[in-house]
Amino acid sequence: MTSFKRNESGFVLLAVIWVLAAMVLFVGFVASSTERIQANVFADTKEVQRRMEFLGTESTLIYLGATQRMSYAGLTIMPQDEDTLGDEFNPFSHELFAVQGNELRMDSRPYLGLGESRFSIQDTGGLISLRLDAGGDHIRLRMLLEYIGIEDDQATLLLGALEDYIDHDNIASLNGVERGGYPQGALPPTNRFLTSPTQIASVYGWKKALGDQYPFFLREVTAHVGNKDNFNTMTRLGIQTLGEMSEAAIDIIMEHRETNAYTSVNDVNQATGTLIPSDPLSFGSTPDPYMRLALWHEDSRQEHWIGIRFTPMSGYAPWQIDYRVKQVRLAYLPNNKLSNQPDVAFTASAPDSDIFR
Repeated sequence: MTSFKRNESGFVLLAVIWVLAAMVLFVGFVASSTERIQANVFADTKEVQRRMEFLGTESTLIYLGATQRMSYAGLTIMPQDEDTLGDEFNPFSHELFAVQGNELRMDSRPYLGLGESRFSIQDTGGLISLRLDAGGDHIRLRMLLEYIGIEDDQATLLLGALEDYIDHDNIASLNGVERGGYPQGALPPTNRFLTSPTQIASVYGWKKALGDQYPFFLREVTAHVGNKDNFNTMTRLGIQTLGEMSEAAIDIIMEHRETNAYTSVNDVNQATGTLIPSDPLSFGSTPDPYMRLALWHEDSRQEHWIGIRFTPMSGYAPWQIDYRVKQVRLAYLPNNKLSNQPDVAFTASAPDSDIFR
């Protein structure tokens, strides 16, 4: 009888231990699940917050682009004083494009947006155009290809394929490729201009030829007209494609426009102390109505690119979104052949902007 009671007590004790162990495991499971749920909720909340910051920054910049004028230096935020309001929309005023000093520069330099977001604006008129004229030399685009390591013979084939991709017929040119030459399953030529720079990857041979230089190439080109010699917004590499120019002269051009703006080729010549190889017919000093807006966060691996056109080029509203794409940030790209081309867009610290602070 005593032995039975002892066994019963031992069984109860063991059962209690198992119950306590089960409760500990259950509490641990609940705590772990709660921690995971909290982490997921935090991540989701952070992502929503970032999207809202991007949307707010984008909307603010679109509003400015649709309502404020452009100056030689970039997109104005607001008139400096009331005296400038009288000439604001006077097309005959000599002060129409005067520098106000509070512009958002359109040369891809970074700014602080809403919250922790960052943004940059690039005037696409100062980039190299992917719109080719049949039979043209495409000198600047060819020079860009040469710089990133593509031989002249291969560049000729690539340019021929691009011509056939955007022309309005299905007849292959001498160095080009039409529908019949594309591999099975590949998208055939659209026979119209590209809608975004990333569409170049669909043109026969381009993605393979560009290889790991593809992301860097995209930063130098535009699907719009481009090729405007605007020394206020051109990239360093874009300036190099104009022809023979010393690194010292390019340094002066980039440094001078930090606080000034070029209104003529003569301004550039005076700043550099040399004759700049620029065609007067292609020179421009004010931004085009097309711009590339880039949005990112400091810890982001990607940038959001938004192609925007402003009135009167837009046919539906004071602005029009041409494309939205994502690109890897330069900081996360290996084999950066442009690393010896310091560009203010990715090396300068982001200044505070009054429109968001």
